[in-house]
Amino acid sequence: MPHFKYLISSISRWSNLLRSIAGTWWGSHPSSLLLIFKALIRSKVDYGSFLYASASTVHRKKINSLLAACLRTIIGAVYSTPNMSLEVECVCPPIEIRSRYLAYKFLLKQISSPAKLIFHCFHSLSSLWRYVPKTLPLLASISTTLIPYLNSIITSINRLPIYDIPFHALTHFPKIHFNHLFLSYSKPQLQSLPINFVNYLFDELISSRFANYCLIFTDGSVYTNSAGFSFFIPSLNINFSDNLPSKACSFTTESYAISSALEFVKSLNIINILIVSDSLSVLSSLSSVPFKKSRSFLTIKIKALIYSLYLMDINVEFLWCPSHVGISGNEIADHLAKLTNSFNRPPILKIPSSDLLSSFHPTINKAWQDKWSNFSLAN
Repeated sequence: MPHFKYLISSISRWSNLLRSIAGTWWGSHPSSLLLIFKALIRSKVDYGSFLYASASTVHRKKINSLLAACLRTIIGAVYSTPNMSLEVECVCPPIEIRSRYLAYKFLLKQISSPAKLIFHCFHSLSSLWRYVPKTLPLLASISTTLIPYLNSIITSINRLPIYDIPFHALTHFPKIHFNHLFLSYSKPQLQSLPINFVNYLFDELISSRFANYCLIFTDGSVYTNSAGFSFFIPSLNINFSDNLPSKACSFTTESYAISSALEFVKSLNIINILIVSDSLSVLSSLSSVPFKKSRSFLTIKIKALIYSLYLMDINVEFLWCPSHVGISGNEIADHLAKLTNSFNRPPILKIPSSDLLSSFHPTINKAWQDKWSNFSLAN
């Protein structure tokens, strides 16, 4: 195949570069060599790898052998070191494993597109295939596993989410109160204290710094087969919870909890709002500059809500608190989020495709682990 000939010549050429800058007593560090390998060599192999995944095993073995030779140069292993040991040592899976991951990533991106034409094309191919099953294209076989999640993914448009909201909303940063020593204690210390004392310290903090604020506790919950979120307003005795698709990650559930709370308070006559959340990742995302790297659609949505409340003269601030230390409002929100596990209705809200991709990591890792276990038993 022309493409395999191109890959073989390209890998051979760039492997000479690795050998020239690697050495036992001099040269680049193995971690630097690995970065060069991933950028200049593996990237060429990755390109379209899921399209030739069903090609002859002989061709794929040649590519794997050349890649293993590069890894041998990187870590300085002896010639007799098995290729699979090199892949495990460098955390570089073989083509057949990595191509599955890339296929999942590609198809999930197609699912999030409005038309989903490429996805439906490969899925129809899997039902019409009449040849040897092992020759079925990888994208076609994986498309069948993604059918149950077809209506759970947020449909994206052909532009980045940051272009859907005003520029001033992106550059408006709310106050986020965070300290690793919450209430002057670390989380293990708080967990060892009596719950009544922890709540006393929390109430003292609120009365001294946020006396005129309406507190809203938010939380998300993720289980094996379910996910959900909630918010709780103690002063108004109002709570809300909803479920999400089971593949939602913790970041998504926490983001939905905050965005739902902000949408709700638009109808309330409250000037100062304090969102109390135990999600450090979401709060860090809100405080980061959105232009440096791609931000979650939900992060952009929260920033838009904060800015719209700001235009309504409603001040929104955030307070981080550690989870599961006994703070009553946080525990109630956590309990409400966990109750969504018993919801019988299908979730209405959708999740980003990145959540589903993360859920397939264990499947990919298990396939690699099984391959390694079989290799170890054979030897």
